[in-house]
Amino acid sequence: MELQLQVENNTLYMCLIVDNKIISQSRYNYCLNWMQGGQSACANFAKDVVFQKTSEKGTHRTGFEITGSLGNTIRFKHIFTQSSTQQIQEAITISNISNKPVEISDLSCGFQECLADKQDWRLIAVPFRIQVDGRKHDYTCDQLIKGEYTNSDGEMSSVFPSLLKGALRSEAWLWTNNKIGLLVGKYNNDNIEMSMAKVQSKSDNSDSFLQFGGVGFCLFGEPSDAKVLQPGGSFTFGITHYEVYAGGLEHGFRKYTSFLNSKGHALPATYNPPLNWEILYDIGWYHSDQEQLSKHFTLDKLFLEAEKAKEIGCELLYLDPGWEECEGTSLWDEKRLGKVSEFKKTLQRKYNLKFGYRDSAWLYRDEFPHAWYHCPNPVADRGRSNPSQDTHRPQRLWHFCSLCKEWKQEKIERIKKTNASGVDFMMIDEYCWFGPCFAQDHGHNIPTTASDHAKAVFDLVKSVRHNSPDVLIECHDPLWPWGCRYLPTYFKQGFGFDAAYQENWGFELMWECLKNLKDEGRAKVLYYYAMASNIPLYLQISMVTDNDQCLFFWWAASTVRHIAIGGKYHHYDSRLREKYCPDTEKRWNCYKQAVKLYLLLKEYFVRGEFHGLHEEAHLHTLDGKIGGVLTLFNISEQPLKIEAWIEPEMIGALPNSELESNVPDNIEWRNGKLHVSVPLEAASPQVVLLGDACKVRQKC
Repeated sequence: MELQLQVENNTLYMCLIVDNKIISQSRYNYCLNWMQGGQSACANFAKDVVFQKTSEKGTHRTGFEITGSLGNTIRFKHIFTQSSTQQIQEAITISNISNKPVEISDLSCGFQECLADKQDWRLIAVPFRIQVDGRKHDYTCDQLIKGEYTNSDGEMSSVFPSLLKGALRSEAWLWTNNKIGLLVGKYNNDNIEMSMAKVQSKSDNSDSFLQFGGVGFCLFGEPSDAKVLQPGGSFTFGITHYEVYAGGLEHGFRKYTSFLNSKGHALPATYNPPLNWEILYDIGWYHSDQEQLSKHFTLDKLFLEAEKAKEIGCELLYLDPGWEECEGTSLWDEKRLGKVSEFKKTLQRKYNLKFGYRDSAWLYRDEFPHAWYHCPNPVADRGRSNPSQDTHRPQRLWHFCSLCKEWKQEKIERIKKTNASGVDFMMIDEYCWFGPCFAQDHGHNIPTTASDHAKAVFDLVKSVRHNSPDVLIECHDPLWPWGCRYLPTYFKQGFGFDAAYQENWGFELMWECLKNLKDEGRAKVLYYYAMASNIPLYLQISMVTDNDQCLFFWWAASTVRHIAIGGKYHHYDSRLREKYCPDTEKRWNCYKQAVKLYLLLKEYFVRGEFHGLHEEAHLHTLDGKIGGVLTLFNISEQPLKIEAWIEPEMIGALPNSELESNVPDNIEWRNGKLHVSVPLEAASPQVVLLGDACKVRQKC
């Protein structure tokens, strides 16, 4: 099985070959639309094309360098590099060869595959086969031809709907018949890009073509830095990675994990996030209401939460909104809470807990000079004294500009002061984009773009991390922060010095977690994310909205590498407590037992290799250890037998070898694979220990 690049009649083709037979042959297509001097133009094909074969001395890398023109204005350089018979990488640079600026309104390049003879093939989004909104992005050829597909947009997309551009978008795609497949992924850690897919038809509608790979604009015109080219200017798009594989979708997802690992997004061997205790569920969220905070968010109340955290086995006390003088100011409220250094010392000395908190940028009071605030349009009042009303908040919010140098420096200094005595974990939340800023005195381009905002936020977070090098940082997407992401999951992430942060947010699946999994299916997004990436997620859950079987606790433990629990009473929302009506002490004791086992197996969950066997069966393994931890889930309302098949190499075992388990009567070798079959009650999990993982039973 291999990929080949071929040139026929001055046209480039990519062929997928299996057993010396061409299974798929895709033709490359170019299309460009632009404006120059008030005139629009379009080029539907490349001209003056020159193909040159390339090879890299001392390596096996070969490929093509292609140059040509799109119209009389844009010159392109197109490089394909083949490092093996199964992988090809593509890079495109466009240049303005005219003496006037060019505004590019649309650019669509990629391979085109005829769908007429591919009826058993599917197009699957990676990592979000299932998105946070519950939509499944797994399309048959028939659905593609009929136009039965759509993107999933985040909450903030409704604020700027006219800006949304592009066809189907994803970090990567699988084009597969479930026996063989092609991974098509886009990677750009400097500018925001996605892997684009679009269906086009001939003018007579006789055939439909799927276009994939290459480049294209999407979201709010990303990559926005490519939209305008000055005379002599150029832009290089991110690489497109093509890789062929054998097997079902899980093999394609695994290829994407390996690709991201190779780009610096692997887990370090030292990664060991604490189990957090989330105070919000029991203390509440008072949106800077000082009277309520003085009653509920006090030292006494915080230390009561620390008692719970210690009793149940958590390792860090996490402070959600309420610790500041006012939300968005990043000023620790010493009048109400004393010095942050003394609070941290007490947590460590009395409760053996680490310390973490949430920092946000949505301002609940007029805090800074008005010149620092976001200016929404060129003729806006320079005083900018009218904050906005958020539909979900009782207070008005003052809008910051992330590119205002003075605001950014003040924010960094305030966080630095809070962190001076040490902090173990931070959440960066609500650094949202309020649209283009037109302020003349902020030192940024006018107007700013979504990309400008995202890069500025990550630059701020990177400064925080450099000032506190030991802190573990979870950063919400700064454009669509809670549900469906705007940014690729890897953008600016990493554990090295040059990365901004380490963990992504777990998609706001923190309020009615069991409903999200059982009734809506939205929480399955966590499974597909885990299967496609080692970039950690962080998620906090309430035990009140789980069940006594701790179904969602184990779902989160299995799919999210860093978790927090809380909500013994769930005072935050009495409606949810009344809806789920748990027996408080029974639920608490169920969770205590679950946490005890989780902590014994923690290394498997937080830094082990995740194998998605199917949606209800997840395997976790560790290098150098035989066996692993298999989590099984019955998310239905009736008893079911949940089965899984495990390849022996996944668990480092020989076929038919003796393997210890906590459910020995439910495992057996069949046809060289380990077969596990466990009957489960409705809405129940089962943690299956295999091989070396069974050693923890001595500590239970």
